[in-house]
Amino acid sequence: MENDSKYYTPTIEEFYVGFEYEVKKEESWFRCFYSQGSLVDIYYKYNDDLDSIDFEADTIRVKYLDQEDIESLGFITYDDTTFDKGDLQIRFNCLLQKKGQGLGLIIYDGYSGIIFTGYIKNKSELVKLFKQLDINE
Repeated sequence: MENDSKYYTPTIEEFYVGFEYEVKKEESWFRCFYSQGSLVDIYYKYNDDLDSIDFEADTIRVKYLDQEDIESLGFITYDDTTFDKGDLQIRFNCLLQKKGQGLGLIIYDGYSGIIFTGYIKNKSELVKLFKQLDINE
């Protein structure tokens, strides 16, 4: 697996339409978004036998959520642990950090107060959470 701790190998259960991941072809990584059947296409290209899907084969990775991802969603860094976007604020919660679980986050809405406390592993999960909470990116 990728030695860089910025990435992890996803499980098949993490994939849903719109999930962002990277695929390795030869020596380069390419950003992809899962769509129905796209994993099947990848494994037919890289593994002749679909039954031998091996997520540990260094061919698929996902970047852990980080500051860059949050800023790419329009948030402005307030300090090392706080990000603002209008009435919405995201704070890193170091008390929630667990290796492999993702970032511990607290999300505040200026009107409702705390609307989420928990772990977010990657940018796709954060975008999905915003949709579930009816938050416009």
